[in-house]
Amino acid sequence: VDGSGLGDDYRLVTLVCVSGERPMIVAWRLLEGKASEKGNEAAVTRGLVEQALELGGPNCIELLLADALYADGPLLAWLKYDKGIDALVRLPEDRLLYEDVQGMVRRGLIEWSTHRYARTVQGHKQTRVVEVAAAGDLTSWDSFIKAAKQYGELEAKLWACLIREVAPNEQLVTEAMGLVSTRDWPNGFAALQAY
Repeated sequence: VDGSGLGDDYRLVTLVCVSGERPMIVAWRLLEGKASEKGNEAAVTRGLVEQALELGGPNCIELLLADALYADGPLLAWLKYDKGIDALVRLPEDRLLYEDVQGMVRRGLIEWSTHRYARTVQGHKQTRVVEVAAAGDLTSWDSFIKAAKQYGELEAKLWACLIREVAPNEQLVTEAMGLVSTRDWPNGFAALQAY
C-alpha cells in the first residue's frame, strides 16, 4: 500500500502487487484535499484490501508492505486476525514499540548483526552495509493488542526490528529505521530484504 501526494489537491492511494516480474496496480483510490487515513480507521486501505480479496480470492494477499503512514494497530490486527494477511510496516520512531526495541538493544537483550549486500540504485550497483537488531513476542502496542482481542486473539504479539546503515568507512552509523510485522521473521535482515 502506498499513498502519494499529487500536488496539494490530491492523493493517490494504491495497492500494488510487487511479487511479479514488475509492479502491478491492483486497486487504487484518488483522495481529494487533505484526506487522510488518520482517525478514519484506515477505511481507504481496508477498502483496497477488500476489493483485492473479492477479485482474487481470500488467499491472494500473503504479505502487505506499507510505509509508516499505515502503522495503525487496529489495521494490523484486522489484516492478521480477520483477513489472514501478515503485514510488514515501517515503524514510526515516536511509537513505544520503537523505544522498547531500542531499550532492548541498549540493555544487551538483543544484539546488532552486520550484513553486507549489493543493491542497484539508478542502474548502478553499490555495496550496502547494515546492522540489524530484531525481537519477537512484543506486546507494547496497546491499540493492536486491544483490536486483536476483538477478533478473539488473546495472545497477540508483534515482531520488530531496527535497521541502521553503516557508512563505507564503518565509523558513521545512520539513525535506525524500524519495521514492525505481524509475522515472525527468521531475522531482521530477511525482513529488510522483504521490505
